[in-house]
Amino acid sequence: MQKEAEYTLFLAQVGELAERRQAMTSTYLSVNAAIVGALAFLFKDGVLPGWQQQTAVLVLFGAGIVACDLWRRLLLQYRTLLSWWYKRLHLLEAEMPECSGLIKQEYDELYATKKGRRRLGLTRYETRLTWLFTALYAAFALAITASWIL
Repeated sequence: MQKEAEYTLFLAQVGELAERRQAMTSTYLSVNAAIVGALAFLFKDGVLPGWQQQTAVLVLFGAGIVACDLWRRLLLQYRTLLSWWYKRLHLLEAEMPECSGLIKQEYDELYATKKGRRRLGLTRYETRLTWLFTALYAAFALAITASWIL
């Protein structure tokens, strides 16, 4: 396979993975929005008796924590997978003397960790969002559990 064709194939693969990652993030945001919506309904208009409502709420909090854990794991897998493909692109660019090396340049200037500068990238922010949801679910679950005990 010619290097130019391989390069085009690699770029397409990276683009496809980035789109899949974005779709996955949108899906997990929707899952968390649905859980929060169901919780709001149970707290405001819930028709279940006390302990049944609290049990349903705890199950939803647990589901939210599990969903966030899965989301985090998938983000890390996508980061690993995308990094692998970018490394292949860097290597291929190095083998192509006529190539401008824009992918490596982009990486070096924006994503590589440099002294005194934060690394650009969405994974850190998306991961923080998963931890925010997890902390909220856990805090409310602990509060409900404490109300049962007290």
